[in-house]
Amino acid sequence: MPKANHLLLLPAIAGSLAFACGRDAPPAASADGAPRRTAAAPAPNHCPDAADVSRIVGATLKFTAHGTSCVYMSDDQEFNASLILGGAGSGDQLIRETREEAEGRQMTVESPGFGDRGAIWSQRGAAAGAVVGNGKSAYVVLEMPGREQSATKAALLALLRKGIE
Repeated sequence: MPKANHLLLLPAIAGSLAFACGRDAPPAASADGAPRRTAAAPAPNHCPDAADVSRIVGATLKFTAHGTSCVYMSDDQEFNASLILGGAGSGDQLIRETREEAEGRQMTVESPGFGDRGAIWSQRGAAAGAVVGNGKSAYVVLEMPGREQSATKAALLALLRKGIE
């Protein structure tokens, strides 16, 4: 199930992003009561407005999570957009993640055509990509069931642009 796989990857990628950005997290309690380090959570205002994301995707999405990732989902959980926003230092890791996922799906990787560097892939109903620009990085995973590849790619590019503006 693609959605579950993407959502499972986000905490790992977000943790890498927080580390790469140099953020320090306060200790959190583990199951055994010993302190452990967790990824720092940026303020929710780092996440794009749900109305903007909904307009880009073409479906009503609600903001469902924040921290190092911004997650938006439709009520039926069919449409979703997940964004990880950070500093430029984490961009190479996110670009590698994008390339690896594309390879696993046997998809062609292309440049987003903006920013300093990046990689994207898209197919009917799904797309993902990472871009670095303006001293920032953005990673987006998008599920838009039934939508043509051109629509998923256009939404992906718009969300990536929003992430580095």
